[in-house]
Amino acid sequence: MHQELTEIPEILAHIARYSSPQDLFACVQVSFQWHQSFIPSLWHTIDDTTQSWSNILWQIGDPSARSTPWSDSLEDKAKDSDKNKDRDWLLQVFRKHARHIRNLTIHWPTVLEAASLASPLIDSGSSDGLALRSLTTAMRNPQPPRPVVISVTRPPAMAPAVAPTRVSPPLFPGFVEEDDFTQPRIFGLSVELQRGLVESGWVWTQHFWHLVFSNPSLERLIVGTMLKVEWSCKPGRGPMNQGRILMKNLREVQGWGFHDTTGIWRFLRAAPNIESLSVDCYEYKLPDPLPAVNLTLRHLRVDIPMTVWNLLTILGLFPCLTSLVLPSIVDQQQLEELTPPPRITPLASTTQLCLDVGFVGNWDTVLLHLPELRELTHNGNFRMSMITAIATYCPRFQALRRRSQPWLIDEQRGRLVYEPTNELLVASSSLRVLDSIRNILRVDDVLRQPWACMGLEWLCCWIVGIERLTVSEQALVDRVLVPGYTGALTADETVAVEKFHRCSTQQHGVYDRLAGLVKLKHLDLGFENRNPMTQDNGERYEVDGEEYVRYAGPTFDTLELSLASGLDRLGALKDLEMIGFECVNHRIRKRELEWMAKAWPKLKSMYGLDKERLPMIEPDQERAALREYFRLLRPDVNHDSSFENIDIA
Repeated sequence: MHQELTEIPEILAHIARYSSPQDLFACVQVSFQWHQSFIPSLWHTIDDTTQSWSNILWQIGDPSARSTPWSDSLEDKAKDSDKNKDRDWLLQVFRKHARHIRNLTIHWPTVLEAASLASPLIDSGSSDGLALRSLTTAMRNPQPPRPVVISVTRPPAMAPAVAPTRVSPPLFPGFVEEDDFTQPRIFGLSVELQRGLVESGWVWTQHFWHLVFSNPSLERLIVGTMLKVEWSCKPGRGPMNQGRILMKNLREVQGWGFHDTTGIWRFLRAAPNIESLSVDCYEYKLPDPLPAVNLTLRHLRVDIPMTVWNLLTILGLFPCLTSLVLPSIVDQQQLEELTPPPRITPLASTTQLCLDVGFVGNWDTVLLHLPELRELTHNGNFRMSMITAIATYCPRFQALRRRSQPWLIDEQRGRLVYEPTNELLVASSSLRVLDSIRNILRVDDVLRQPWACMGLEWLCCWIVGIERLTVSEQALVDRVLVPGYTGALTADETVAVEKFHRCSTQQHGVYDRLAGLVKLKHLDLGFENRNPMTQDNGERYEVDGEEYVRYAGPTFDTLELSLASGLDRLGALKDLEMIGFECVNHRIRKRELEWMAKAWPKLKSMYGLDKERLPMIEPDQERAALREYFRLLRPDVNHDSSFENIDIA
């Protein structure tokens, strides 16, 4: 019997992989066969923040999602939306299609409850229900008109917290018990509301734990914002800490919280194959006796300060770590009251490590013990002590990054008196990445010593200190430096010409230095640093009835990037994929764009000609024309900006 191509399940499944949720929803309504073929793909990934889900869930009486005043009772909120009908519908839908869901993102407690009840009971042996691979929770917290404070100390002038409230019996007895958790303390509401929220938090807490551990197939768990009324596990208690559950498939966890670092090892006993773990702790503490070495963990983020001794102990217990994120590494005496001296000898680690750290007390003490350090991400100024320690102790160091790129670099605050970034380029022959637009390379430093980093592939920082000519000086130079000019130079013309030659020498030297980096793929020399806050305080003016803000100009002492200044010396960068020159005082015109289009065949992205993003800035017609011209030359190149739009208000 003849079968149409559109009836072959394998072809329909292939089509489903490339269809959007809207297309999948349309496909399931075509026919019974298409419904059967496309339903698994439609339900494969569920995010309850999408518009269709939000429209449904907003109608369900959910105290965490409604904007009605919290002075109303929870029951009143439920009545005004016919809660039972909508809730029953949601539960039925999840029970019917839960077996198809593999990736679930939850923001609404109602969905948390439905997903939990659609999961098989713990130890039931049932194969029906959810079989998640990825779960993300980012619960919506209420925004009541009056302050709601969750604290162990009663704020002044607020209603006191009620005594521990009697709550309903456990929904999953033997697995989630009330004694394993601590009730939240809520102030500022009536006793009735406080008790209602404590009960709601108890129910939601049970559903969360049940959802997680009734899905042993779970591979990825991200715990974002949880409800403020959620109950927290007591130290050493709870389903995971009691060893009741084994999550063999779990590979990645983010946002989990522990009272102290001993919780990490209890967690790893329940999830022995974890490769990436991001946790919050209040105290650094090692188990006693010392746990066995873990060979599976590759990425660890612990939100607690550590001493060098603590750091080395962690590296010894997790010798396969390739990435470690810490807020700070401090001197021992700074934490002696919080962290008693360990009673063990730190174990050696030879892992090729990438370290992400905020504050460091003594770089020499830290890096002396990390000779295999490959990458460092730092959230502070690059100081000479750090650069020297890297060059001294880390012979195979490859990448230095700033933890967070800025949305603003304010030139008015001035530059560091001494900027050591260039010293790393001079000293580190193995360097591949320097990514910190906050840092600068002064032209005199660049030209003083040759760079050793000939394998550099990514360079992102300012190059400043060029003796650029002012408009009047440029006019003098253009008038006298023309073929056949024989007039005697005035004093002003002489000064301008000498400055022009110094500027040319500086730029040629910088271009030659950059041209030696023949493996360079990413070259970003600027950042939109004009302060967008001047929308409130800057001078305003009108053009054709439109009001604009007068922003300061680009950074003056930067590269010209014109062919006349020697741009063609960068023709050696045949592998260049990205060029950035935002807020650089460039003189790029059509000739320069034509040269770039031919000289850099692998170019994919350009930062510098994209549409202006600063609030109330007057559109630059010349910039727009250059952007459109380059699009004609190279339609394959994407125009973008490193500046992120922000809400000034």
